Amino acid sequence: MSSIYDFNALISAVDVDFRDIIKPSGLLRHMQEAGNAHFREMGGGYEKLTGANMAFILTRVVMTLPGNIRYFDTVHIRTWHQGHKGPYFTRNYEFLVNHQISGRATTLWVLLDTAQKRVLRPSALPFDIPSLPERGSGLDISRIEFPADMPKTGGRPVYYSDIDHYQHMNNTVYADICCDFLPGGVKGLEGRRVARFDITYHAEAAAGDTLDIFAVERAGSAYVRGMRGDKKSFEARMEFDGV
Repeated sequence: MSSIYDFNALISAVDVDFRDIIKPSGLLRHMQEAGNAHFREMGGGYEKLTGANMAFILTRVVMTLPGNIRYFDTVHIRTWHQGHKGPYFTRNYEFLVNHQISGRATTLWVLLDTAQKRVLRPSALPFDIPSLPERGSGLDISRIEFPADMPKTGGRPVYYSDIDHYQHMNNTVYADICCDFLPGGVKGLEGRRVARFDITYHAEAAAGDTLDIFAVERAGSAYVRGMRGDKKSFEARMEFDGV
């Protein structure tokens, strides 16, 4: 059992956009697979957690996206558990292209009692997770201040294809929603790409729900918020680089 897990991800056609540039959702999908594989190696896994009426719930992602990933490339993903603070578990990632670190990510998780729908203390986990407390990602994960004036830009129903085995919208889908509702649409991406993606998941969305989407761009960053009724579902910020 290794504290650091190495995972090779082959970039598929659905991971890149129409310009052959990696999408946030594409990288998130491979992060999800790498993290799950490491967790299983450590003695965890979906079956063991569900048997104990537990699940890890993703609450935050901060990542910088490599600008040199294309269709059919292989990205080496390195991931490790940094430790926990309060109820939050931290898992970090590095993305290597041609043996060079081209991007990084930090993710925050909570352990949920799926029967009682309450957050558990990390000590409730029925097995140990090797951690590297001194090895952070180097990313700033400070709280984001969102603009007060974010106009509604549309509604997004939750479809069958969005739902995963936890019976709610998969975490990766929110990234596509953010890009779909960018101010300016597809033209808003002309000459630039998403270089940093930061999202907080506030509440799950299930089949049949409709999210009201609010979005605005300020000083080169795009802000997107999803609401389910009067409750926040997610909030995200995207920063851009030229292409």
